[in-house]
Amino acid sequence: MIISEDLFVLLQDERVQVYLIVLAIAIYKCNTIYQGVINDSSSTSGISKQNSNNTVLSIISRKIIPPILSVCIIGITWFYIFRFILTHQFTSESYFDDAYKDVLREHYFSSTQLLTWAIVAVVWVSEEGGGGSVLFLLYGFLGAMGASFVLWVPLMVLKKKQKLTAAAKRKFVPVVFLFTSIVSFYCIVKIRPCENDGQYFDDKLCSEDLGFGSFLISFRFYLHGLHLVLLLPIAVTLLFPAKSWFQVDSALLYGLTGIVLSIWHLSQLLNKNNTTDGWW
Repeated sequence: MIISEDLFVLLQDERVQVYLIVLAIAIYKCNTIYQGVINDSSSTSGISKQNSNNTVLSIISRKIIPPILSVCIIGITWFYIFRFILTHQFTSESYFDDAYKDVLREHYFSSTQLLTWAIVAVVWVSEEGGGGSVLFLLYGFLGAMGASFVLWVPLMVLKKKQKLTAAAKRKFVPVVFLFTSIVSFYCIVKIRPCENDGQYFDDKLCSEDLGFGSFLISFRFYLHGLHLVLLLPIAVTLLFPAKSWFQVDSALLYGLTGIVLSIWHLSQLLNKNNTTDGWW
């Protein structure tokens, strides 16, 4: 009863209402795009009645499983989000900031792998384009990246199959993605918990632990900056034609990003001072 009352109070917040409405629209649009592409593919594939067993398997694997997985992922994710919010509804100054702090203070190593993957994911979605890619990113950022990509990736695989006969071409992305990838990585480094990094132990640099761990005083700046910078190149390239930008070979960008991030993650792994259970 208390939980339902607290949830009702939460849902009365206009900011929460706008957030959830935008998320709901993104989820609906992404599922509509997904089902539309899958239906068009099925109708043009020319499957005969003799292959009815394969047809059933195809329907299950392409039309049913991905949407169900997406629903499960978004459901589990938001169960924990709402549980966190309702637990700290009257003690947290910012659900967004404190939720990140609560996870990062215990699982910085694994969490940063997901955050750095988002850097690559944004470039990948932008490189492929089409199919309402921006909507899938919106679904991922507001809802859950896994829930979004479990729908988007099959669409890209289908797109590749339909173009197998076409000659392979090197792909390029605007140079802005190179700069935003660098800035995003820097922001991820800066949201590290103070207790896991001796150089931040200075009281002048670290905030007081209010139950979610101690972080740099500028934690909010870097966390919000990370999300804005990840989305910035999408907005810029939508407003200004990509052809007007200097282009970077996407394969080269993936390679450089992979090398830098791998070295950084391995350096964390090899740091004995940071391999406690909480660190993972």
